[in-house]
Amino acid sequence: MSAVRRLDEARDEQHRLTESRRAAEGTAAEAEASRRLDAGRAHVAAREAWLEWVERAVYW
Repeated sequence: MSAVRRLDEARDEQHRLTESRRAAEGTAAEAEASRRLDAGRAHVAAREAWLEWVERAVYW
């Protein structure tokens, strides 16, 4: 699987987690939804960094 595709999938998951967090606002599930969203954001950041590294390695 390509780095671009993995980043796209991570972004899709982050969007899903954002919606889940919004739906959980004001409920007992809010803290867990926030934790999952934070993890999703970190995953996207890691995928972005990986893609940048791959692109630099290919073009240098």
